[in-house]
Amino acid sequence: MFEQKRRSSLGQFGEAVVLDHLAKDGYACTQLRGHHRCFDILASKADKRYLVSVKSRNHTTHENHEKKDSYNLLYAKKKGDNPDTEVIAATVLAQEYNAIPMSPAVSVDVGRQVYDIYQVLLTT
Repeated sequence: MFEQKRRSSLGQFGEAVVLDHLAKDGYACTQLRGHHRCFDILASKADKRYLVSVKSRNHTTHENHEKKDSYNLLYAKKKGDNPDTEVIAATVLAQEYNAIPMSPAVSVDVGRQVYDIYQVLLTT
């Protein structure tokens, strides 16, 4: 139960800081609140639309060691599925919205109380 609440809180924090950064950069934003597969935010600016899938994670392991592994931005939901299944679904949904799919990654260092945001554009 604790792990699920921790992950949920981390995800909500990541979405909030990305939403804040997009708004400060002049994007009009709408939180999708789980209504769309893969995406958390619909953003628009200068006649362009973006579907944003926020990925958040702790900077360190539960033993307080720095993580060195890569982010798994979109992955197969079931073992043996095509690993590109989620990327393809995200791309199709973005096309339906006439939007560009984006996936900012938020790395949180709880000990130092700082975070970094890395921007990723999704392509197949």
